[in-house]
Amino acid sequence: MRESGKRPAARQLRGSQPLISEHSAGTEGLPPIGAAAHWQQTLWAMVGIQFVMTAAFSMLTPIMPLFLPVLGVESEAAIDIWAAS
Repeated sequence: MRESGKRPAARQLRGSQPLISEHSAGTEGLPPIGAAAHWQQTLWAMVGIQFVMTAAFSMLTPIMPLFLPVLGVESEAAIDIWAAS
């Protein structure tokens, strides 16, 4: 038998998260907390980061053949392979 005043254990489907947990009971109308509350800021940050990385790689491509001999790639054929040209 259960002790009075205690909630029953959370029901759970095979391989899934609990359907009801002690921490989420009664919070249906409240806004999300933690990282879930700022998903739009995270999305726009990732869009900005993707733009910066795309620009950085686009600027590196034309000068890569000039930089490869500094890294130790000596032959013309190897430079063509490493620079993908």
